[in-house]
Amino acid sequence: MRCSASALVHFRDIEKVKSTAISMCKVTHFDPRCVASCLAVCLASTYLLQASTEDDIEILIDRVQKETIYILDDQLTSEHKEEFLWYTHKDRTLEELNLDEPRSIG
Repeated sequence: MRCSASALVHFRDIEKVKSTAISMCKVTHFDPRCVASCLAVCLASTYLLQASTEDDIEILIDRVQKETIYILDDQLTSEHKEEFLWYTHKDRTLEELNLDEPRSIG
């Protein structure tokens, strides 16, 4: 994801990471589900780069999920929120994500 670069450059300024990630994503992926994915990746990267006190990856995942939904609340339907939480659940396996659909790209 190109947007993850915003986390590398601005990881000390979380507000800048958020706004840059959303803006960069919307250039090519305006769908709110895509924006949520981009934002979540950037938030996770930022918190990892900040070496926050969260040593537990499950706490980090929960924090990123909640913050992403909070930031994009008015842009996501309840169905989008449920789908986002399903895909980002800590116990989700690669097989369950079905990433190799033969009729789609990415």
